[in-house]
Amino acid sequence: MFEANMRELYTPSSFGWKPESKRKELFHSLSRFLLVYKTGDPSLLAFVMFRFETDYDEDIVYCYDIHVSSAAQGLGLGKKLLGELVKLCEEYQMEKIFLTVLKANTRAAKLYKSIGFTLDPTSPGYVEEGENLDNVEDVDYEILSKLI
Repeated sequence: MFEANMRELYTPSSFGWKPESKRKELFHSLSRFLLVYKTGDPSLLAFVMFRFETDYDEDIVYCYDIHVSSAAQGLGLGKKLLGELVKLCEEYQMEKIFLTVLKANTRAAKLYKSIGFTLDPTSPGYVEEGENLDNVEDVDYEILSKLI
């Protein structure tokens, strides 16, 4: 599912297409998953992979991947999974959810922003009011976050 959804976006990106590296990241011992199946059907419809982490002395959840199969896109599963991730963060008293999105993935960025994710100050493209734009790093991705 990751390859079907992301290969075209990753290949020209600064991350590059590195399936073996991604597989190691996905199945790291600290990785956790929420999976979506249709009752009685063994085919995976969607998933979110995340980790509980501490970043800048904050207890956070980093959402590494969220994917919806082509057969299930447009049904609201991505939004539902993110909503469940927010509930999980609330239950475990986490402070923020972070994720990285490629700027070329406009559909995903629109979804994230529609449910309250904003550009995080740790993102390379973040500019504070009055900051000199000459010092801003131009990258092909953004780090977004949502306060819990």
